[in-house]
Amino acid sequence: MSGTGLRNRSSRSGPGSIKPLKPLKPPRGGLRDSRRRDSGRSRFIAGILVIVAIALLILGASSDGVRRGVNDVTHPVQHAAGSVYSSISHSLSSLSSAGHDRRRVEQLTTENANLRRQLADLADTKRVQAALAKLNLVAAAGGYRIVPGRVIAAGEEAGFARTVTINVGSRQGVRTGLLVIAGQGLAGTTVQVSPDTTVVRLITDGKSHIGARLESSQALGKVDGQGSSALLFTLYDTSIQIQKGQRLVTFGSLDYAAGVPVGIVTRVTDVPDSSGASGLTREAEVRPYAPLGSLDLVGVIVGKPAVDPGDRVLPPKGTS
Repeated sequence: MSGTGLRNRSSRSGPGSIKPLKPLKPPRGGLRDSRRRDSGRSRFIAGILVIVAIALLILGASSDGVRRGVNDVTHPVQHAAGSVYSSISHSLSSLSSAGHDRRRVEQLTTENANLRRQLADLADTKRVQAALAKLNLVAAAGGYRIVPGRVIAAGEEAGFARTVTINVGSRQGVRTGLLVIAGQGLAGTTVQVSPDTTVVRLITDGKSHIGARLESSQALGKVDGQGSSALLFTLYDTSIQIQKGQRLVTFGSLDYAAGVPVGIVTRVTDVPDSSGASGLTREAEVRPYAPLGSLDLVGVIVGKPAVDPGDRVLPPKGTS
């Protein structure tokens, strides 16, 4: 082919022909400005590297002194930071254990209440045992058969001002008209009985009247309640002198047991007759043996001996 033919084909234009590439335009400012910026950046980086290298050499030469200086500066900060961390850690620990501590306190409170209740029950058991022992001594000395019971109420019952209710009744063999003892002496009489409870009229009630006699004699009289803590003993035989310190026991009747300790004479009085003469009758105030102000355990005498026990049920002198 001739060179003319080639030029003609390459110079033709058409859809399938190849367009020539456009030459790249140099950046603004020209190649010279671009090279100048690159050179400045490189010199800046190189300078930084030189400075870092010199600093490393200096630090390497005096590393011990620097470390000591750094330690001197940072030690107080580290100590303060450690204290703050310790406080925060303790607070977080306290917060996390607050729930456990609260549960523990509740548990200990419950256990303490249970222990106190057990101690109270134990003390009550010991007190009842001691009271029962006294009742049994009185019963054994007099030959009485008793039914023990505990006071469950106190107040005015069955038309009487001074009464207590106990937790035994007809199911246990209790009936009306029986003597009731407490401690070392007479406490009252049964006046109202149900299957499981009994109302006891105390000997200090104004309607209480019980036959009694002086210790070591057959001098008879009666013991009346006055609505107070003291009893009034009236001696039937005016020829007999009552003395302070003498003691009284029940005389006994169809229902009442004989020989039950009543109390001790604390004061003797003369009652004048209608003409003003004294010595017609003898009266005396009597302090009961039974602890009427703090009754708890009592014994109902449901069986009495065939023979009057006399004075042997009285407590030893000086112990009442």
